[in-house]
Amino acid sequence: MRNQTEIRFILFPFIAWFAGVIFLGGAVFNYTKDGFSTGTLVAGVTGLVCLFLPGILFITANRTERVLTIELLSLTLIGSTKKIRFEEIAALRMEKQRFSRKRNSNRKKLYAYRIVVVRKDGEIIPFRAAFESGTGEKQKDMVLQLSAFIGCAAEIPSLSEYEDCKLAAE
Repeated sequence: MRNQTEIRFILFPFIAWFAGVIFLGGAVFNYTKDGFSTGTLVAGVTGLVCLFLPGILFITANRTERVLTIELLSLTLIGSTKKIRFEEIAALRMEKQRFSRKRNSNRKKLYAYRIVVVRKDGEIIPFRAAFESGTGEKQKDMVLQLSAFIGCAAEIPSLSEYEDCKLAAE
């Protein structure tokens, strides 16, 4: 990785797109069965939002320019670009948020993750505003690779329930 001048990640919102297709399919099915209704309209609008609002995320770290670029481009071609100089970055942090509704200890805890840039002035810049569900391994690998490439700290929470219980007991 030392000889590399650039590292790039591309993240697609497959889950949102899949949900959009399901909602649109439901709207079409409901329309063919019952005609136009409020349910058809809600499902159709929800499907379109799920398809066109979430964007493809391009993360590029360029060692020559010493810039981390975060680009978000949605299917509507509306996008945003953030450029952060390596010198301004204190750390890359993986944030973890619990989204399980039940607080029953027998139920498995579910978490969502996202990556943020912590600037030296304290400003937090998320790669994506929303948290993503999953195991967190993808985000962890990205934080470790990018922080090693940039030369900044990597802040990663525990990913297992065992470690969470152990930390809570201490």
